[in-house]
Amino acid sequence: KDADRTCNSLTSNYEVNIKNTGEFEKDFKLETNGADWVKFDKNSVKIDKGEEATVNLVVSPKFDTTAGDYTINAKAVALDESQVSSEDSIVISTTTREECYKPQIGIKDKKIVVSYDSSTVVPIIIENKGTYKATYNVDITGTASNFLKLNPGVVNIEPGKAEIVYLYIAPSGQVKNGNYVASISVRLGDSTILASDNIDI
Repeated sequence: KDADRTCNSLTSNYEVNIKNTGEFEKDFKLETNGADWVKFDKNSVKIDKGEEATVNLVVSPKFDTTAGDYTINAKAVALDESQVSSEDSIVISTTTREECYKPQIGIKDKKIVVSYDSSTVVPIIIENKGTYKATYNVDITGTASNFLKLNPGVVNIEPGKAEIVYLYIAPSGQVKNGNYVASISVRLGDSTILASDNIDI
């Protein structure tokens, strides 16, 4: 099949059809080469004459796999003395996990003036610029974090789509006048920060 794209640290399965075009039932050994993170889900398969078997090619690039194109050769070899064989190939394009789930933060107003004992709400757009559906955790840090609240703190976003989270700013009368910073960060599960931006309050 044509080139396919997969994310590092994800597992994908591709169906491979193997047909015995001979006159006898045969056992076939299944082999791959091109990358050590691509294997068949079976080492061998028995196929009756004229019949087909479907096996899975399991693709699971490691987290630190270098992004790029890998040509994977898949081969079926008869285990009897005939040693008849057939092979085909697929090109797998690997992408880093960060690129697969890349978020983008959109904040219209990055400088906010709020009187103490009052409140305001800032909409923050989280967009999925990656190629897979992602569950993002949205966090706040910074000097303003003790009078801020985000809702919701977790968003599920399809690729190419966006969701709005709301930042509630409500300094109490105990908060001293001055300049504060709210750092908004978006991460995929327990991974490192994928995107961040600041608001001056």
